[in-house]
Amino acid sequence: MDIEKLVAENKEFIREDDSRKAQALEQFREWLSKHPFITNSRTDDAYLVHFLRTKKYSMDDVFKVFENNLLFRTSRPDWFDTSDQYLDTFRDLAKGGAGYMLKKKAADGSSVFVINLERLDIDKYKTKDAFAFVFNSLSAYMENEQNQILGCTFILNYVKCPLKVIGSFSIRDTVGFTESASKCAGRFKKYLIVGLPATANALLNAGKKVMTEKQRSRLFLCNDLEDLAEHVDKSVLTEYLGGTEPEAEVIDEFIKVVETNFDKVKEINKFEVDMEKAAACRNLEESIGSFRTLDID
Repeated sequence: MDIEKLVAENKEFIREDDSRKAQALEQFREWLSKHPFITNSRTDDAYLVHFLRTKKYSMDDVFKVFENNLLFRTSRPDWFDTSDQYLDTFRDLAKGGAGYMLKKKAADGSSVFVINLERLDIDKYKTKDAFAFVFNSLSAYMENEQNQILGCTFILNYVKCPLKVIGSFSIRDTVGFTESASKCAGRFKKYLIVGLPATANALLNAGKKVMTEKQRSRLFLCNDLEDLAEHVDKSVLTEYLGGTEPEAEVIDEFIKVVETNFDKVKEINKFEVDMEKAAACRNLEESIGSFRTLDID
């Protein structure tokens, strides 16, 4: 795999070069400095450029997803918990193999994040812990420039998943989690669902309803681990997923990366949103949008 070539191709796709990046970051910081309801946000290059890359440097779209991301974080703070207690939960879930980022990248260069639902101990942890595990882990990995540019493939593994685990996830939470893909920074290449039982179809259908057409085109249902190997080579997958990578080594590396970058993840949560001003701004935007629609009609 020629990573440098893949990075160059992806940079061209997202319309990034050094000059454009510098100008966009300057514009981004100026916009933030005058923002009507967001204060104390991270303004370093690594954080802001992730939003630029997500929306291919289309600044109106960048600003929109940035606002939506912080509003989403404000509405579900338990899904973005970065407390010391959460770190203990993270280590326990990771060591139990409930989820991890694979060491090797997929053929398209994307990082591969895996959730193994069979290993989610819902007698010990709540669904909010699982969501925080996903969001914080992805945030930690996306501090890396190469990971931002090449994107991520997401695997949701239902193989041997107990019925009580499936039942612990509500329709509301599933919809919220699915919608988050449009409200968070990130270039998600594929969503791979493996071994989905019929009992989870309601969750799938609820999630698909709030997906964009582009997201649905990237969603693939794999009957089993053999089907998964058609999307992600076995040399990349862990032994638990039918591949060849020693899972213990993958987990150790995963924990190391997240812990190394966790202070940066914690800094994200230092932002403040004035919800009263946010509501007023959003109402004004909706009114302007309605007038524009009337003008067009």
